[in-house]
Amino acid sequence: MLLALVPMVIFIRKGRLKGKRVAGAIKLYLGFFICSLPVAMFVIFTTAWLLEGDYSSWSKPYRYESSTRHSCSGAEVYEPELKKEIRICNPKGNVYSNSTLYVEKRSNALGIVVLWAITRA
Repeated sequence: MLLALVPMVIFIRKGRLKGKRVAGAIKLYLGFFICSLPVAMFVIFTTAWLLEGDYSSWSKPYRYESSTRHSCSGAEVYEPELKKEIRICNPKGNVYSNSTLYVEKRSNALGIVVLWAITRA
């Protein structure tokens, strides 16, 4: 939300909002907000990827989950650090065999990044 305030302040200082209704200013702010979301997400994801963290790996049994409208197909597996089921999209190997999944990950203050995953018989 703060990222969208910067262009709004610039527009207000240059007088580009004079004569516009409040609804027009709100629409302009919402437009700036929507356009700034990908930039903010890119910064957060890149920061999570680049921060130092603990490397760890584990191997667990998994089950194959097909794709839905809102998710990808891949392996559904219990993640011990998060203490919940996560879906790893398109791991290497034969996903349909329902054997074990080997995962290497890095965890830091912002969360967990799965570096790679492969199925093993």
